[in-house]
Amino acid sequence: MGLKKGFRVLTLLIVLGCLMVSLGCLRRSPEQARPGQKAPAKEVAVETYLPLKQGNFWDYRGEGNEYAEYDDRVLFREGNLVQLKRANPGTTLAVIYEVKEDSITKVYTEEEFYEERNILASFKENQREIILKRPFTLGTTWTVGERTYEIIETNATVNTPAGSFKDCIKIRSTFKDSDHQIFQFYAPEVGMVKSEFRAGEALVVSDLKEYKLQ
Repeated sequence: MGLKKGFRVLTLLIVLGCLMVSLGCLRRSPEQARPGQKAPAKEVAVETYLPLKQGNFWDYRGEGNEYAEYDDRVLFREGNLVQLKRANPGTTLAVIYEVKEDSITKVYTEEEFYEERNILASFKENQREIILKRPFTLGTTWTVGERTYEIIETNATVNTPAGSFKDCIKIRSTFKDSDHQIFQFYAPEVGMVKSEFRAGEALVVSDLKEYKLQ
């Protein structure tokens, strides 16, 4: 083989090799899984797991404690602030959430609040407790005071009086210097469908009985 011909063949092989690499990159985008790996989940809006539209309503059956039975109703929403009415057999509360791109935070509660009056423009923040936080992936953790939250499952199936819900995220809460735990299950496009409080043999459960979403 002549020197010139050999050079042309070598050049052709290099070009073909680069082309094959380029095609391989096109076929497998950064969002796709490599062989043997699970494809990364597409990140969703934080309200996917707790939709806070005005008028949304959730009613929970309670077991193990009289206050485990309650209902939540979204009364008002202004921008990223949302006011709920929470009623249980003992009292009625005003609850205010702050919604951000990556989190939902409880910033205010007031007991014995029986009016359906909008206080979003006048309330004074009295707490800051993140109740939901992205990314919705295994191992996501955050701490509020002595309470630590962790997402421990992302595809749980939960059966409740309101129906069966798939692809729920399961969040475990633990507390410093305490052995009790709280497990909460959030279903996509629905909200919280079940919560469990466990301390030794004691078990308190709130599970979804009825819900209405706007």
